Amino acid sequence: MGSVGFQRHRSEQTLLCQIVERYYPAFTDHLAEAGKQLPAHVRQAFDGYLQCGRLEHGFLRLRCDTCHAEHLLAFSCKRRGFCPSCGARRMADGAAWLVDQVLPERPIRQRRRERPHVFREAHAVRERSRRAWVLSLPYPLRFLLATHPALMGRVLGIVYRVIAGHLIRQAGFTQQSARTGSVTLIQRFGSALNLNIHFHMLFLDGVYVVDSPHDNRPRFQWVREPTSAQLTQLAHTIARRVGRMLEREGLLERDTEQLDFSGVLDEEDP
Repeated sequence: MGSVGFQRHRSEQTLLCQIVERYYPAFTDHLAEAGKQLPAHVRQAFDGYLQCGRLEHGFLRLRCDTCHAEHLLAFSCKRRGFCPSCGARRMADGAAWLVDQVLPERPIRQRRRERPHVFREAHAVRERSRRAWVLSLPYPLRFLLATHPALMGRVLGIVYRVIAGHLIRQAGFTQQSARTGSVTLIQRFGSALNLNIHFHMLFLDGVYVVDSPHDNRPRFQWVREPTSAQLTQLAHTIARRVGRMLEREGLLERDTEQLDFSGVLDEEDP
């Protein structure tokens, strides 16, 4: 077996970096001439990527105490939105942390719903023995959450409570006597890099209960797979509760046919 050594990532030699380095300044200049600019987080992502792994933008000098060999380690941008190198590292580290430190050795459900109501999700797909909950949103709500990010957590909280409540009821318990758990990854783009905010949620395939006040060890109670009708009902419940929350905040107007977001979305919104 050959020796293993460190090889510095040279992003400036990749085609992606060369394209961004060549055309990104001209693109921002074009926007500036029109009196526009990219959002701050987008500018930071591009600027960080163009400096990632390049010695001229900073490095750490390492020296071996034994052989006195020296090595220069360039700083990385550590951003997850655009840089392929740092994004892949974050993804691998995050997956390892979830598997080793967070997720218990219990069944996890993967389940997808498409278009039952104003929320778009309802075809069920099973992948091996693991199933997740994937919730997509109607286009106006995607734009609303993109321009009002503080609402993201509130919408996600509603989604969690609806699904968790369903699992607890299916197990025959109340929310005071049982608990479940989930991990949510928020994805903000589609396969064409379009704006598509949706939630990937890993839920335990059951609930934890404590049978006796004298025994603090929780027992896991498995829950049967939801039916198509139940998934449709859950989507309706989520849509109704999110709609009520947005109405209370003055961000949504409801007529007899549909939900109207026109009052809170500008023509300049994405």
